[in-house]
Amino acid sequence: MQEVIAIAVLAGAIAAVYLLSKKYAAPASAAARFRMDDAWRLTERDFGRASEEQLSPLGRALGKLPASRREDVRRELLDIEARVTQSSSPVKLLRASIMDAAALSLYASHILLLNENTRKHLVEEYGSSFSDHEMLVTLVSQELKYTVLRTFAQYHYDDASERDWFDSYMKVARGLMRARSGAAKRPANREEAVSGVSFAEYMTLLETLKQKLLDAPSRTPVNEAALLQDSQDSPA
Repeated sequence: MQEVIAIAVLAGAIAAVYLLSKKYAAPASAAARFRMDDAWRLTERDFGRASEEQLSPLGRALGKLPASRREDVRRELLDIEARVTQSSSPVKLLRASIMDAAALSLYASHILLLNENTRKHLVEEYGSSFSDHEMLVTLVSQELKYTVLRTFAQYHYDDASERDWFDSYMKVARGLMRARSGAAKRPANREEAVSGVSFAEYMTLLETLKQKLLDAPSRTPVNEAALLQDSQDSPA
């Protein structure tokens, strides 16, 4: 259980560390040829080269993700690439896909950090999809998904850097969860799953936050305090 908690706490770290270690500066012609499968191979290659000691708990968990779930993620990524290629607003669509994956990862992380009795109750109430194992698989698979998407965005659209819109999204999303979460309590109904914050409310909050960041400038810090305040003031 200690490793599960460590992984939940570190959600978001893999993509940040991975991107900071890469300084892509490919010419436009090379960037145009960069495909989602290239981003997938780069991600797998770099994690494959890292030693067990170099990897975070989340990095080690990636290596244990079932092959079938990894292939599911890869298929989803190829579908996103196809839609991005056909879109008149490819960067917006790519950002939306990144934030959608991050939202699910953060939600799974939030559940894993609840106390043991609350987690057991969620399994009794809603079934094995809320088990620690399934939440961990969700966290890791969605983390893998947005890590690959961020690599693709960085190389293909120059839309990923340290302290950019995505970093702000992750920080503000966690702030919203802290602000809206009270003491753990029994879910009132099937719409309410976690600690005083229903899944529907949670996704509404993050959808509002997502819309505010779709047009944020690339490679530029965002005013996170104002973003958090605006998102908190928006009706859930």
